[in-house]
Amino acid sequence: MSDQVDFVTALLKAAFRLSEALYRRTGGNLQAVVFSGVRWGTPGRSYAEGVDIGERAQRVHAGLPWGSVVGLFCKSLVDRAQHDIDRAVADDLNLDPPRDP
Repeated sequence: MSDQVDFVTALLKAAFRLSEALYRRTGGNLQAVVFSGVRWGTPGRSYAEGVDIGERAQRVHAGLPWGSVVGLFCKSLVDRAQHDIDRAVADDLNLDPPRDP
């Protein structure tokens, strides 16, 4: 994981030095890679992948200076993971068949 963090850090910093627009595109593309793929889980429960992504991003974020470009990216991963978890649980709850009174 350390190699990935180092690579992502160098990539985001280089993109930010060139332009904010490039930084945003780079961060968006990295986020898409992180969250792509099929998710498996138990209905009504969080996807393990989303929980893992959020926890790993929080650990990396905790060791970064406040407001750094990499810190902002990690925060966006945490927020996206939580959003996906909340949405998956809500979707599962909405798929339950109606019950007779």
